Amino acid sequence: MYIWERVLGKDHPDTATSYNNLAVLYEKQERYQEAEELYKKSLCIREKVLGNNHPDTATSYSNLAIMYDHQKKYCMAEKFYLKNLGISERILGKSHQDTIYIYNNLAGLYYKQGKYTDALFYFLSVYKALEFKPGLDIANKKAAYMNLETTYNKCNMEEDFKQWLEEKIKQDNSLALGFPVF
Repeated sequence: MYIWERVLGKDHPDTATSYNNLAVLYEKQERYQEAEELYKKSLCIREKVLGNNHPDTATSYSNLAIMYDHQKKYCMAEKFYLKNLGISERILGKSHQDTIYIYNNLAGLYYKQGKYTDALFYFLSVYKALEFKPGLDIANKKAAYMNLETTYNKCNMEEDFKQWLEEKIKQDNSLALGFPVF
């Protein structure tokens, strides 16, 4: 890391990557304060050099979001998940696998907080994208279905789940290209 700083400079994208990689290690070791400092250094460089709409900047947002999520700092996690989602939807589209992954993370975050309606919104987006996207494995589809059904039941909806889901799919023929209607 220090070599990158000296050779390339403190504001080079490769230096940011070096900070990020060390932060990942610290996070795995549960050295969250050190990880956070390096993730933020990496993010500052990426925002400055690459801009707010670059995939590497999105990666920095994602890493911070996941770290905060693990620490149960849900407000901070949500902030960075949403920043990451904005970039991913603009650059990759709503049906891209990386965007679906962010939807799932947000749904899980909301579920853990008891915000079941918000979780349902994102779990439905995940389900639609996985159910009708060719080439994705069946285990992910089953997990998405189960997450959606569990969350639906937490919302105390009166309609039968399968009937509700069928109706939602009919309402949105574009399947994961637009958000479901609630």
